[in-house]
This record gives sequence, structure tokens and C-alpha cells, in this order.
Amino acid sequence: MLARRGKVYVYRALKENWFDVGRPWDLLDANAYLLSRLGQKLSRKISNKRIIIRSPVYLGKNIEIGEGSIIGPNVAIYDNVKIG
Repeated sequence: MLARRGKVYVYRALKENWFDVGRPWDLLDANAYLLSRLGQKLSRKISNKRIIIRSPVYLGKNIEIGEGSIIGPNVAIYDNVKIG
């Protein structure tokens, strides 16, 4: 019956854990898990007394974070983003 209503797609699951994200808090839990595994470890170069970054985070290339910003935990910031 499902195939009559439209196209059916099949995706091969990765070897990573599978998350059922049917509820908003499940999506937040999955995001936190993935960032803890795939997020970047922060170097001292990123630390600044006027910017607080709490791991885990993903930081893209060419980002700018303004003074007084608090980033994280469980945050992804992609390329070419300016905050603050």
C-alpha cells in the first residue's frame, strides 16, 4: 500500500548507532551523541576570556565568534558563519 502512494527508498545504515528520532528530545540526544564522537577537540588557540566554548562542538572553516558569545555544548557551527 505504501508503494502505491509514492516512491519507496531504501538506505543502508552505517555501522554507527541507529537513533529513532521521533520525538524532539530524541533528536537532541542523537545530536549530543554524534557531536561527542565526531565533534572537534578544542585547542588553546580558540580559548578566550571573552568567548566561552563548551564541548562537544563542531566548528567549520572561516568562522567568526564575537566577544561575549557562549557556544555549546552540543552545537555545530558550519563554514563561513559569523556569531556575535
